[in-house]
Amino acid sequence: EVQLGLRRDPWVKAASVSREWPDGLRVTVYEQRAVARFGERGLLNPEGVLFTPPAASYPAGLPLLDGPEGTEAQVLMRYHRLVELLDGAGLLAQGLAQDARGSWRFVLRDGPLVLVGREDFEPRVKRFVAHYGRIAQSGRGVVARVDLRHTNGIAVSFKSEAVPAAHRPPSSPSLRGVAGEKA
Repeated sequence: EVQLGLRRDPWVKAASVSREWPDGLRVTVYEQRAVARFGERGLLNPEGVLFTPPAASYPAGLPLLDGPEGTEAQVLMRYHRLVELLDGAGLLAQGLAQDARGSWRFVLRDGPLVLVGREDFEPRVKRFVAHYGRIAQSGRGVVARVDLRHTNGIAVSFKSEAVPAAHRPPSSPSLRGVAGEKA
């Protein structure tokens, strides 16, 4: 009964209860560790398993990942690889999403939305890393969006400085709506 009660708590990954002679109990509890948010569905642990504690208990600062149901572990693995690829350039992804058609997108922390597409994820991200510093320092403005889906190039959109601040898109776009859901 004690063990079942512990397992109902979404922050408990596993629990065991055993008797200790003559009149004691040994309780062992393993806590879930959140490494990312997964859409609006819950949190992911390091194994890519979704768990659903109350939203008010979510730790701050977790990356936002998203994808079709059942892709949680795959999206988390892809996010870890993305972080490795970006790290050499001092860039940090704040989120990654895969839509229902298998197309990938990510958002840099305080930076643009980056469209990667369905194919050649790693080579496209490497191409982005190789060129992003020059693009960001081009003097053409703040980068709003980068499209890596082109075979021989990169398409870049800059934020318009002529648009009043109240009408500009946020400086770090949310992944909400990126995985095929309506924002």
